[in-house]
Amino acid sequence: MFIEPHLIVSAGVSLYEHRKTLSEAFRRLGYRLRHGRLELVTFGAGGVGKSTFGRFVANPNDRAIREAKYKDSIGMEQFGVPGPISARLIVPPGQERRRKQDWPRLFTIMEREKKAFGVINVVAYGYHSLDQEIAEDVIAHNAAPTPRNLQSFVKKNRLSEVEALKQIVPHLKNARELAWMITLVTKQDLWWNERGTVEDHYTKGSYSTLIKEVATHRGANFKHEFLSASIVINNFATIDGKIVAPTNAGYDQVLQMAHQEKLIETLTTFMKEGVHGVTS
Repeated sequence: MFIEPHLIVSAGVSLYEHRKTLSEAFRRLGYRLRHGRLELVTFGAGGVGKSTFGRFVANPNDRAIREAKYKDSIGMEQFGVPGPISARLIVPPGQERRRKQDWPRLFTIMEREKKAFGVINVVAYGYHSLDQEIAEDVIAHNAAPTPRNLQSFVKKNRLSEVEALKQIVPHLKNARELAWMITLVTKQDLWWNERGTVEDHYTKGSYSTLIKEVATHRGANFKHEFLSASIVINNFATIDGKIVAPTNAGYDQVLQMAHQEKLIETLTTFMKEGVHGVTS
């Protein structure tokens, strides 16, 4: 799920070289997928980083990604993968009240259309960002994050991540051309010092049980991978800028870059295999 610091051999890689590597990876991806049909669908609860991931896939070198503040997505977002390819990344809103409207449309497409589908389910170990609308709702239920109640807040959100996965499991089973799935644990910079616990949470608990259920149903051709990354490095803060949890000491750009490259490498490989596996 993550790369330990002592295994990172590219410690001397500059940020410029890192961005150049990502751009080259996407150029190759465009060439490989030019004649394919591929839909990438990103699920996950609200505030886990789905839209940020989408913007990163569309343009990993966009400086605005690192500067943007969280904004609640109220509708379906689509991001084109760079290059002359027939691939797109679809990001529906993750707030529970909006899933009922947008997710069923995606489920229907996945179950009926003869396209290659890759699914990225995004989680954040409970560190779900808030916008004003969501914050007002959780504050009303005494659930807004503060340094004192942070643990109860993220624990509740971890449960919501599992509930969100439960909603898509039946449709993952029934998807007509599901090629692969990635579980992406975002916001490494906030939980890096607990990474062993984080790995156990997703690979040995109820989340993993649901993934195994899909894998058993779909058989040997179904591929799933646990990955983690930080698209941006930010303190965990309230909407008014009050820091609830700072980024972990020791988490730096070298670690961030190594995991971003692993994410792109895996995504590129899975996308290539998914397109080539589509039947005509």
